[in-house]
Amino acid sequence: DANAWYGRALTLRLSGRYNESIEAYNRTVELEPKNAAAWNGLAISYVEMKRYNESLERFDRAIEIDPGEIGFQYNKALALNKLGDYRQEAAVLNMTVQLHPECAVCWNNLGLAFARLELYGSAIEAYDKAVELNSSYMEPWNNRGIAQVLGSEDIAGALESFDQAIEINPSSLEAWTNKANALELAGRAPEAEVAREKAKMLGYQG
Repeated sequence: DANAWYGRALTLRLSGRYNESIEAYNRTVELEPKNAAAWNGLAISYVEMKRYNESLERFDRAIEIDPGEIGFQYNKALALNKLGDYRQEAAVLNMTVQLHPECAVCWNNLGLAFARLELYGSAIEAYDKAVELNSSYMEPWNNRGIAQVLGSEDIAGALESFDQAIEINPSSLEAWTNKANALELAGRAPEAEVAREKAKMLGYQG
């Protein structure tokens, strides 16, 4: 019975028994080849074992069966990220945000993929979409600041982005560290030292 095998596969995967979960997922899709969730679970088991290339064709089977399911696209993008294939990751996430423009996390991850490709203008546009959807989402503000520094040396704009991130999460070690670095680049050493001290209080080791 496919449902019984699927339940067993899920339980095994959640308990970290990935080899056994792969066997159970394989039995599931043999009995029910159109079970998109089983193909996705099978792919995730491969991801957990760091067998990323093997996960991709399983994610593709899940997407082929249910192209509207955002989780399958998102998971495939994460596997591509682990492989360092940022161009393909960006392509998958770009497709995801076309289908699901309301997904702030997808826009943020698309921005990160663009940034790794040094497409900083496109990265900033993606981060802007993320914060437009969720203004209290800290990560894209922080990531936006990094892209502003690296892409156009817009230090003033970057400082505004880091301040937004800090306003949302005053305990963000990364945002305080990035702010300190940006202040140093701006030649504002005393303020940079204050930000660096705050970062040290939060655990900064530099």
